[in-house]
Amino acid sequence: MLLHSRGRGETGNEDGIVGAVVAITSTLAHAEDMAEMISRYRHAHGLSTVKTDPQLTAIAERQAKAMAASGIMDHSVAGSFTARMSGVRTSMAAENIAAGTKTWAETFRMWQTSPGHNANLLRAPTR
Repeated sequence: MLLHSRGRGETGNEDGIVGAVVAITSTLAHAEDMAEMISRYRHAHGLSTVKTDPQLTAIAERQAKAMAASGIMDHSVAGSFTARMSGVRTSMAAENIAAGTKTWAETFRMWQTSPGHNANLLRAPTR
């Protein structure tokens, strides 16, 4: 899932983007709950909230399906992150992937305790 962050992006519009790819396709049905949990976490750290974005979610789903089909858990399976994001109007994007957890809450806790994943969760929109 890729999420849209509310805040000023590089265009001056309220269009900063924060992204997260969840490679557990069953959790995609709970996108709004996931966005709310991430928003609460970001808000607690003085950052903007996020919302789901259909275009970014489609990119995330393609990446998750490519990883599942190849059996490889890697950010570049469906092409580089930069290439996958080309054409998307965004001032910022990030990607988190996960495997081995059974619930979204477990995945989220894992990301919070991982310095790189947590940095993605707490990225501030470019001003």
